[in-house]
Amino acid sequence: MGEHQAEIKFTFAGADVAAAVSSYDLDRATADRRTIHFLDERAGTGLRLFDAGVVLRLRGHGDDTGDTTLKLRPAPPDRLTGRWLPGTEHTDEYRVEYDWARKPVLAASVVADIEPDDLAEVVSGDRKPKQACTDEQLDFLKCCGPDLGHPFRGLHLAGPITALRWSGLTWPGSADLRAEQWTYSGDRTFLELSLKVPFAEAPAYRDLLTADIEHRALHIDDATTKTETVLRDLL
Repeated sequence: MGEHQAEIKFTFAGADVAAAVSSYDLDRATADRRTIHFLDERAGTGLRLFDAGVVLRLRGHGDDTGDTTLKLRPAPPDRLTGRWLPGTEHTDEYRVEYDWARKPVLAASVVADIEPDDLAEVVSGDRKPKQACTDEQLDFLKCCGPDLGHPFRGLHLAGPITALRWSGLTWPGSADLRAEQWTYSGDRTFLELSLKVPFAEAPAYRDLLTADIEHRALHIDDATTKTETVLRDLL
């Protein structure tokens, strides 16, 4: 575990969103703005991709750029081999790190740029979901992901989600503390605090951030991850 980074995450919902925004002095005028969609399919009471450990995200940035993310969470360590060993070089951005919301979970992802027009066509349905992915992302899913048969068949769009993102928040720790607020379906909103540190240092940083949150009298919502919440709400 020690060789990987860990992203520590805490989420706030309901009245605690406004309280956290105020406590950490989050000014909408200084936020980076993004528009997010996910792709998945309802399967009975579950989600076909998410429940198999696959997340497919489309994201547009305020500067007319965009990216797609194909993430495996949890990532099977025994499948991250060959050209997909952690630390190997790729044309797209390849990351292997621990997501630590309720507990540390190994995640692996490939993030690729996408042209705004191509992104818009996927969102509108004029372009198939598979066409949003690069060859590297498709190879990553084939080599390291679960056996889904036809992973891109029957997918539906979840979104749009309006995201506001801040970095460099003031807090007692030295790591860069970030915040991201998601709003969708009119008034559904929550806010996530996150920071990245080496896994060996993560427990101490998590305790420090927990103490800071408690000092501000904020209440953490640990029911589900923000991605799961959005998918189950919108699909």
